[in-house]
Amino acid sequence: FQMTIEWSVIAALLYSEITITLLLLIPWIKPRIWRTIFKSRIGHAIGQYAKQSALVVGALLFMLFLDALRGTRKYTNLNNQMQGTGTAAADAVVHAHLFHAERNEYITGFSLLLFLVISRIVKIIHRMSDFEMSAENALRQAHSTSKTVTESSGESERQKKMKGELESEISTTRAERDNLLNQSKILQKDYDELLARLKKHQA
Repeated sequence: FQMTIEWSVIAALLYSEITITLLLLIPWIKPRIWRTIFKSRIGHAIGQYAKQSALVVGALLFMLFLDALRGTRKYTNLNNQMQGTGTAAADAVVHAHLFHAERNEYITGFSLLLFLVISRIVKIIHRMSDFEMSAENALRQAHSTSKTVTESSGESERQKKMKGELESEISTTRAERDNLLNQSKILQKDYDELLARLKKHQA
């Protein structure tokens, strides 16, 4: 038995998903770099059709997975019924069909799993990048405002009051930045746990 076209396509999709997952899990490629790639002209062009395509691919993988499960159950039951009653040739044919049904089940199962994993990783990367950018922008704006006030000459009581308020805002901004960075670390931890779970599953 040779792979039909549809299962060859699913196998190729599985290999592509493995490659994409490994690329997304490369530790030295930071979320900011991935965000730049996602927002590039090519990334934007792909993103326009990504959501619709992802829904279609996910639905097809789920349907094929159910079909593979049905095939595995069918030939398992048939194999059990033929134990000791069928000819050697018939047993060989049933075992061949069972083998290919199980192979298709594994291919679609892993493809569906990696499809969900990739979707989750991309969302985590986006959120981590947003947190980092928000923290940097808030801190940059606070420093700029503080520098402007400090460089102004002849501080009056009103200016001193404004400076105190700005320093308070800087402290608040730093606290928000630290909070954002902590959330980013939590997301990084989820990211690492997802990677460890994937490696354990693949092993």
